[in-house]
Order: sequence, then structure tokens, then C-alpha cells
Amino acid sequence: MSNRPLKYGTNVIYNGTIYKIKSISKTDNVNIESLSDNTIISVNKSQLIPTPLDQGELIKYKDLYYIIKEIKIDNNKVKFRINFINESNNNIIIQSNDDNIIKIEKKIQGKIISFLKFIDRYNNTISYLNKKQNQFFERLDHKNTDEYINDIFDKCQLRMNQLNAIVNVLKKTQSPYLQFKYIYTNPFGFISQEFQLITYERAEIICDKYKLNIDFKIKIEKWTYDLFLKKKNTFYILQWIYLRDLKNFCERRNQNHTKFLSYIDTIIINKKIGKDNIYKTTEFLLNVEKSMTDLMIKLFNEQNFDIPENEIIEKIEEYEDKVRKIPKKEDFSLEEEQKRSVINSVQNKLSIITGPPGTGKTEILKCINFVLYSLYKDEYSEEDDDEDDDEEDDDEEECEQDENNLVYNNDDKIKLINPKTVGLTAPTGLAFVNMHRSIENKYYNNKISGTCHKNLYHTISNIKKHKNKKDCDCESHKKCKYKLSIKLMEIDEVSMLDTFMFYDILKECEYFNSRLILLGDEDQLPSIGPGQVLNQLIKTDDFTVTKLTKIKRQANGTALVNNIIKMRTKIITITDFTDDSMQLIDIETFIMNSQINEEQIVKLIKDNNLDRDKTKFITYFNKDKYTFNTIILNIILQNIFNPLNEDWEYDKIPSNNKWENKFQFRVKDKIIRTENDYSDDEKMRANGEEASILDFDGMNVTVQYSGVNDKPEKIGVDELYENFQLNYCVTVHKSQGSQYENVVYFIEPKQTFIGKKSIYTAISRAKERCFIISNATDFVDIQKKVDQKVSLFMEESNEYNFSK
Repeated sequence: MSNRPLKYGTNVIYNGTIYKIKSISKTDNVNIESLSDNTIISVNKSQLIPTPLDQGELIKYKDLYYIIKEIKIDNNKVKFRINFINESNNNIIIQSNDDNIIKIEKKIQGKIISFLKFIDRYNNTISYLNKKQNQFFERLDHKNTDEYINDIFDKCQLRMNQLNAIVNVLKKTQSPYLQFKYIYTNPFGFISQEFQLITYERAEIICDKYKLNIDFKIKIEKWTYDLFLKKKNTFYILQWIYLRDLKNFCERRNQNHTKFLSYIDTIIINKKIGKDNIYKTTEFLLNVEKSMTDLMIKLFNEQNFDIPENEIIEKIEEYEDKVRKIPKKEDFSLEEEQKRSVINSVQNKLSIITGPPGTGKTEILKCINFVLYSLYKDEYSEEDDDEDDDEEDDDEEECEQDENNLVYNNDDKIKLINPKTVGLTAPTGLAFVNMHRSIENKYYNNKISGTCHKNLYHTISNIKKHKNKKDCDCESHKKCKYKLSIKLMEIDEVSMLDTFMFYDILKECEYFNSRLILLGDEDQLPSIGPGQVLNQLIKTDDFTVTKLTKIKRQANGTALVNNIIKMRTKIITITDFTDDSMQLIDIETFIMNSQINEEQIVKLIKDNNLDRDKTKFITYFNKDKYTFNTIILNIILQNIFNPLNEDWEYDKIPSNNKWENKFQFRVKDKIIRTENDYSDDEKMRANGEEASILDFDGMNVTVQYSGVNDKPEKIGVDELYENFQLNYCVTVHKSQGSQYENVVYFIEPKQTFIGKKSIYTAISRAKERCFIISNATDFVDIQKKVDQKVSLFMEESNEYNFSK
């Protein structure tokens, strides 16, 4: 049959049945699992015969790629049932020894499979654009797959998530210059002020590979956009910093930057911000914030509803009575500031609720939805429930919506909100999961809920597309699954939203005439991307803002609670660590020979009974040039919380790329996405979504996302290593939107450019205990540095005058 070595995932024959190896001991014992019924048994190695190839493997057969869907034994001969990548009904049965079979190296199979799926998605997009624009966008030919792979992955060194992002933007912009062929003929076309689909450095490498001669002025222009939006993540760069970086950029390419200053003046402008600071920006970027200001004022300034306060208070009291019926909640009542936030949210088209963790923002949101639902039900009787009024219908007439059992409100002021038009959303997967689990299903529509990326760039995009009968590909346009409307968006963790995303949110609020409820903590770190949306909205005083002050989640009176409150206005010192809920531990004990002292981390975990599922380790840095970075800390914590089994070859998932020498994922690892995934039009995955590894079959990894309705999914090894990180330790930015029983926060020595908000964000993730691992002097000095991020949102406008 085959002399393949026996290892984890290898398919074998035992007693005439196909199994796969689940684990191998250091002796001769092997655990195997039946491919037909998942039965697991233990046998001796000598009893097993490996099959020539494994189920799920990729092969080339008569010049086309296929997946082995099933392995059969027929008259003592091994046969394969094979299919094309994205098809299940095109079965071909072949002998395992067929001379037309070309085996593919396992280490590249995952990449090829992902690319074949990408070709189908790209061609579907091209078909849609050709139909919509009546022009010719070129499709990709499966016969050229090997050539494409050589160009894209070997020469251009792009990743699958970049290709999928390109398709997403191509579909959105409908620009012919974003077609696949231009990646290696005009790579700088994929960098603009609106999108940066590849980095400047990558575009330059592609030009070198294909010997493309690009005007240096174009290079300066594209480098400038990349500097603003990829490297600096801002709309405004101090003039002296920009000129310094420009000079360095030109000198490294043997150019004199002074020759191009007049050209630079045509693409960027000077902008005075504050008393003496001159910044560089572009007309486009400046206009984004001005236009966003205009739209914000147009949609929400002085927009309120005549709903009597006493009616709202009555509903709030009903909610409190409902909660008191829950065991151990007999004494429940909302604080006055919480009640005020509910009233404000019901009476205003826009409501902003801000406060530290533990002040009950989630409880408030639950109450808001209860009140809105109750007011709506009081207005519309049960007999009206099947008279759905869909203002989004093509003829703008009333029509029945199968998915809605309540009436759509057709009042321009959207005074009463149909719960089927309420959507929950948040910037990260974890933050959305927390919302999703807290709010009863009847109060919102799950079809218009999800991460901000998924809602904006998948759900809403499809709602708009399917509104047109010609573009709707459902069996019946009248029963189209995207015949939906949004009349209230509820967004949590708003401090994490950057300017571009919030602008897109405002555009959709305009499209749907939607209300907006924003929740967040103004003292947390601002977004990684440009802008500081929440702070600018609160600072303007033009909208209804409720500021919460009373922390209810953590135990009252503890050092942790007191310090979270104190940090909002003052600096905390060693004297404020008054009990075990918050501890400051000298970081020098965690350093040995300029590296992390692993034994000290083991001791910290053991001495304080830190559980892997209730503890999050946090640091500021991802890059391994710093001592306390997520990569090294995750490897250390992986060995503590998910050690390898000494007796069995069981857990290790070998990578196929550069990560091999840095770390290896293991079965049962906690992981987190680091890239948005647009490859599945029906199920977009967002940066920040958490998961765990359930299984590895030698080819594919089974992961379980943390969402309530998520089911196990299989992904390739390449995708795992390219788009996920271990999730025992995260950066401060990644920790936002989550809460943990225990938090351990490492502050790199002498890195005082870290600001106060980073410490506040880290310690406010803790519900019970927070361990600060830091030099005492650094800990105080960092708090003296106030994080400064420049934004002109709600300060400058094209249409309105702002007082100076």
C-alpha cells in the first residue's frame, strides 16, 4: 500500500476500515479515530497500514486540482472520491494508484486550496461588475493557477487576506484599476487615500521584481499616503516630522528631497492646529473630518422625540420588577444616572453613554431595549403585527416581510422602534459577543447585528445590493433574506472606532434614517486608526451625553475600584495599592540576563491561583525587539497553560512558513484573529475574534469561535499561522472590549512614551484583581504623559460655523 511514516493525522487502514491517527505514544500505542463514525480506539503501530494519501488532501489529476473527499476500500483496493474545491456534486472515483495523480507537497496544499477558493470569489465579483457596468473586467482562468500562485505568493509575497481585501474594495469601488492583473503591473494603484491594500514597501518590491519603471513623484505620493494611514495612523503629521521622514525616504533611494518640495505642495497642505503647531495633511483627509462633522450635525443635532418622561419611567420600573424576579437579584434597582441615560436614549435620535467598566452600561442597554420594545408593543396591537410596512420596498409601498412579525414604523422621526429593525454592533468580535449574550433576542434582529466590519461591509452592502431586483440572486425577491431595514444602531466600545469606520456608520444612518446609541469609555485608549471619535463627540457639547460615575461590577471600596475612579482625574502611586485587589510588583524580578524570567511567571501564577480562562496577561508591545512582547509571553504562557503531553505526540501543529522557528500552535490553544477575513461572503470574520483550537487532522485545524451561535470550523494551517495569534497575552489595544477576573499587566522598563490611557485601559479590564508588573518610577511617570491624538472632527465644518 504505502510506506508513509505514521504521524498525527495520517490515514490508516485497520481491519478493513479507514481511520486517522489521533495521537502516538513514545511506545507503540496509537489512538486512531474512524473517519465514518468518529469512534476512537487504541491499537499497536504494527497493526496499521497507511493509505497512499489522506482524506482532505489536494491532488492534481489530469491538470486540474481536486480534493480527496473520501477514501474507500473496494476488493482490497484503495479508491478516492474526488471533487473540485468548491463543489460537492461533481464526484469522480479513481484508483489510488492511478498514474494521472500528481501528489502535492503538504506544506503548500493549504495555500493552493485557499487560492482556488479566491479565484471563484474573484470571478463571481467580476461577473457581478460586468453585469452592472456593461464593461469588461477580466476573469481568472483556473488553468493558470500555478502561474498566478508563483506571481502572487512567490514574487509579490502577498497573503490571502490581502487578496480578499482587494476583492472587497474592488466590489465596493468598482474600479477597473483594482483588477488582479494590475497587482504586478501597477502595484502603486493599490495605495490611495481611501485604501491601502498593500504597503508602500511591498509595492516597491513588486516593482523591482517585475522591473517596473515608476516616476519618483508617484512614489513620493504613495509613500505619503502610506505614511499617514499605515505607519502613523493619523490625518495630521507635524510639519517637521513629515519633512524629516521625507528627507530620510529620499536619501535611502539616492534622491534629493528638495527637488520634490514643489510637487509635494500639490498633494499635501499645511494646516495650523492649536496656537503654534503646523501640521501636514491632504485636502481629502481634512475634508473627511469636515464632511463627517456636517453629516453628524445634519442627522442628530437637536433631533428628539416627544415621548413623555413619565411613560419611560413607568417602563423602567417594569424592567426593574422583571429583574428582581431573578434569583439573587431581589434588591435590584438602577442608579439615577442609569435611569437618566435610558430616558435620554429613548427621547433622542442620538444618545451617548460613557463611563468606566462596571458602571452598568450593558444593564442600561438591556433596559433601553426593554423600554423601546414595550412602547412599540403598546402602540401596535397584535392584530397589526402582520401588516408589515416596508419603506425599503422597490415601489415604496406596504408589503409583507416574512422575517418580521412586527410593523415597520414609517414615521420619519422614528419615534417608536420596531425591534426587528434594531441592530447590535461593536468594533471587535469579543465586544459584540458580550452584547449578544446580554440582550434578549426579541429586542433586536440578529440578521442586522455583528461586528462593525461585518455589518457595514457585508450585511448592509447586501441589503443595498438586493434592494434592486436585478441584483438580487435569491429565489424570490419578495422573500429575499436581505429585505431588511435598520432604524436603531446600538454600538458598544465606541472609543475603538476610527474616523473612516465611523464616517461609514454615519452614511448608513443617513441611508436608513436610523437612530444611534453609542456606548464607551472616553478614558480608554483611542482607536489604533486615525481619529478619536468618542472624545470629540463628548467634547463638543452638541449632543446628549450621559456620564456614568458609580462602579457596580467590581467589589465596592477595593483598591482596584478606587484606583480606576481616581485615574480618571489624578495619578495613582504605590500608596494607593491598599489591598490585594491591586498589586504593584517590581519588574526587575521578572528579568534575567535581559530576558524574561520564566520561573518568576510560573511563581506568580502558582502563588495567586491564576486560572487560564479567568486571567489575561497584557503588554503594550507586539514586536519582539521589546523584552515583554506578546510573542514571547504567549510562548511562555502556552507552555504553562497548555503544555505538551510528555507521553504522546499529540498537540503540535507544524507551520509551513517563517513562524516555524518562533512558535507552534497546539490543540487546545486559545487563539485570536489578527486580520479581517472577507473570503466568505456569508460569514465574515473580524480582527479580534477569539477562538480555541479543537483538533488537528494533519491537514486542517478545527477551531471554535466564542460567539453564541458559532459552530466548529475547519481552516488550513497557513490561515492559522497567518491570521491568528496565541491568546494568553494580548496588547492593551486588543484587550479593549473585554473583562477578566484577573489581569496581569507588564510595563516595559523605561518606555515612558506609553501614556496614561494605556495603564487605565489595562487595569480597568480587571474585575477582581490586577497585578501591575512595573518599575515604580516608570509607573508614575507614564501617568504624567497625556495621550495626544489630533482630530478636527466636530471642530471644523464645510457647512457650519464653530466658535473659537
